[in-house]
Amino acid sequence: MNNSDNMEQKAYLRQHADNIAAFAKTRYARQGRGIVVIGWPESDFPKPEDIPEGIGYTLATSLISDASRESISTDPMLQAVLRYNPEQQTIVSFVNDVAGTMNIHILTAVYGYTN
Repeated sequence: MNNSDNMEQKAYLRQHADNIAAFAKTRYARQGRGIVVIGWPESDFPKPEDIPEGIGYTLATSLISDASRESISTDPMLQAVLRYNPEQQTIVSFVNDVAGTMNIHILTAVYGYTN
């Protein structure tokens, strides 16, 4: 992750924290543990009710079933998705298909976010 993307993504999280957290909470309640996936660069995060089912949220079970069990201990994204507290935290993955990059952030209810 380059420093410019990291700073822009943190600013994006600050700006859209309420909508992202509401979206994650709704999807967690309906589908279970998972991560919010945002295409990057993204100009705006839609209202949670405007996001179609099956878009923007990847279930932990999908991530783990696609990964070998041996990689869980060395994969930071899998560790984060298995350990986060869904009452206070949201795992957010920014995916840039053009650059072929993915950055993980943890949005928290108390601190705004950590990286």
